[in-house]
Amino acid sequence: MLYGFGAAMAISVSYILSRTFVRQPARSPLQLLILAHVIMGIFSLALLPWTWSVPVGGWASAWLAATSAALFYLAAQALLFYILRETSASNIAPLLGLKIGIAALIGLALGNTLTGQQWLAVLLTLVAALLLRNSAEGVTLRLIGLALATCGLYCGSDYSIGAVMEAFGAAPNIRTVLFAVTLPYLVCGALACAGFGIIRRATKREWHHALAYASAWYAGMIGLFGAISYIGVVFGIMMQSPRGIITVLLGIVLVAVGVAADEGTPSVQTRCRQLIAAVLMITAIALYQSGLTPA
Repeated sequence: MLYGFGAAMAISVSYILSRTFVRQPARSPLQLLILAHVIMGIFSLALLPWTWSVPVGGWASAWLAATSAALFYLAAQALLFYILRETSASNIAPLLGLKIGIAALIGLALGNTLTGQQWLAVLLTLVAALLLRNSAEGVTLRLIGLALATCGLYCGSDYSIGAVMEAFGAAPNIRTVLFAVTLPYLVCGALACAGFGIIRRATKREWHHALAYASAWYAGMIGLFGAISYIGVVFGIMMQSPRGIITVLLGIVLVAVGVAADEGTPSVQTRCRQLIAAVLMITAIALYQSGLTPA
């Protein structure tokens, strides 16, 4: 569970950092996508000697799953950065909580089953996400549609991550988790290097900003891979659901200190919705976890 909460915190920070980068007129989502993944590819290369593991399912299955995870993920990130050019991270992050419903339906199509109690937990998470969405101004139906498409792509990546972890056996540890993270991000890094020539030359400040974003996101991915390896895709995603609340709270803090005025200042009514959403998310996590144990 700590993996999941850690992922939620780190990913929330990355949303804010990516928003502050792409909202600058001279900076494009593609530029951040390439710079950050060159950096994350370097992170992965640096981790290889210390985390080397051999997949019990064979290298072919591990690399196939890692490549699938990387391609779904890059498509989702590109779409997310595009959305963040049009609205704040505080507005869009809660909508990504809808991913839990899509993940549950994909799991159902793949033959996975949930108990009634676990479906109730999924429903509570969706209601919490919608409560947070209702508190966001300026989020059009078009942006909601793009957010749902982003969720679907992320789900494809998450199920591929599950396949990567399965390739390493049923007893994951931190070394295995770290090595599994390196595989898709080596693919991402290679693709980013291949596309490096299509973006303008980055300034030193832009590299620093990309490094901050890449560090937060990579930490979040370590948490996500760990969560999926221990508790499965649907519950792993659910454990990240507090990121909507965390991103909103980070936005409030940044507005208060004058760092990000576009994140907005919530009204009393909005704060009440956020509190209710937080309670629903905590309840959903508790319900889902208790449903994992057979009666």
